[in-house]
Amino acid sequence: MSNHSIEIICKNPEDLEFTDIDDVQKKVTNINRESYTVSLSQVLENGIWQLEAQFEKKGQFSGIGIVSDSYVFSNVIAPWLPP
Repeated sequence: MSNHSIEIICKNPEDLEFTDIDDVQKKVTNINRESYTVSLSQVLENGIWQLEAQFEKKGQFSGIGIVSDSYVFSNVIAPWLPP
């Protein structure tokens, strides 16, 4: 298995807690319950990739989306807002 270390990027890292579970898994915990967007440092290209997410007790709005690597996120964005 290849090592595909992928960094998680967030414009407000002080409001999130990042934990390395092992060489593959990472955990992101929202400290203050605001809406945040995080992105991956690597563009996922050819091949088969796996992503697993678990949302716990965070209200009614959570989600995962895929966007072009040229998309620029604002500091705080919610899934129901236009880009």
